[in-house]
Amino acid sequence: MTHFKVPQSASEFGDMPISVNQIIKKKKTPLVPQHLRKKLVYNKANELAQVFAEGGTEGSARGGRIFIDGDKIYSYGRHFIIAQRIDPTTYEFNTRRYSMTTSKQQSAVKSALQGRGYKIIEKEL
Repeated sequence: MTHFKVPQSASEFGDMPISVNQIIKKKKTPLVPQHLRKKLVYNKANELAQVFAEGGTEGSARGGRIFIDGDKIYSYGRHFIIAQRIDPTTYEFNTRRYSMTTSKQQSAVKSALQGRGYKIIEKEL
């Protein structure tokens, strides 16, 4: 049976071929105060539509019925794209209808995009 010597002091770790820090390389991320963190959950679809128009790539409205993932904003899941960003000033906008709530969300997104003067290409997505 082989016995291993347990280090009794920090100086005894120096003889070991690999240090503890080499084994466990923990990425230290600075703590960011809550008031300085990027907001990802918004109270209303209108707020989220504004974030999307400003170039936001993530976030959702409370309840998750409308959300941004990358260059697309969705209603009630990935099966219904409201709009997608082609470039920073050009967007494809879905003209297909789904429900009363989705129509309201579409209106909020279109209004936010038009408010910034972006080019909107309307088509069924």
